[in-house]
Amino acid sequence: MVRRFAGPVLAAWLIFIGLWMILDEAEQVVLSLLTKTLNWIGDHIFTSLPRVEEASVSARYLLLWIAEALVPIIFGLLVGWWILRMRRKTPAPAPRAAAQ
Repeated sequence: MVRRFAGPVLAAWLIFIGLWMILDEAEQVVLSLLTKTLNWIGDHIFTSLPRVEEASVSARYLLLWIAEALVPIIFGLLVGWWILRMRRKTPAPAPRAAAQ
């Protein structure tokens, strides 16, 4: 049973890890947009409020991290495709002759 499900579990885990890495970096982008939005609101609407310290993320760093996250996603898709292909190569049992 372990041998039967090891490949699909590995493929799903690799895709999950890649998506987790992308979502982990998306948190920094959302935080950056949120702090900039709060500061803009504070500057234009509530001028007496102090500014929020801005968080920012470098686009170069973000692109490198996303490219690194795509590696396990692509590898997981390839593993899943390979397993599907191997399972389709196994011959299907011959259909039984209809009783006459």
